[in-house]
Amino acid sequence: MDIRQGVVLVGGRGTRLGEITRNIPKPLLEVSPGLRFLDVLLFDLARHGFSDILLLAGHHGDQVEQLYQGRRILDSTVRVLREPEPQGTGGALKFASAALDEAFLLAPPPPAPPTPARAPISRSGKCPTPRAMEPSRSKAKR
Repeated sequence: MDIRQGVVLVGGRGTRLGEITRNIPKPLLEVSPGLRFLDVLLFDLARHGFSDILLLAGHHGDQVEQLYQGRRILDSTVRVLREPEPQGTGGALKFASAALDEAFLLAPPPPAPPTPARAPISRSGKCPTPRAMEPSRSKAKR
């Protein structure tokens, strides 16, 4: 199965960060001058071949939309869907259901560090495992 859609949850309030996220969504916080955490995550998805990147925005979603809607990163295009009101993780996915591919990768919301491999999720509830991610059948010698 060829998975080309990466979905990122960027709608949380970031309450653990207190005042820092009162007026800016957590994913838009800078990790170094001029570099937002979300930029790092999006580049990671793009460089791993995800051509359709869908951001599910909520809290201050207008800021996410203004910065990322239609943005091109390598060979990827970013789309932003804004929830009319916060609905939690399951609600965000339900709200976006018409825009989701049959199989997509659900990246964890920032600030989880980006990594090259994440378990893909299928709308049918099945979790396809790419060959490269299958556990080795060989036993290590001790």
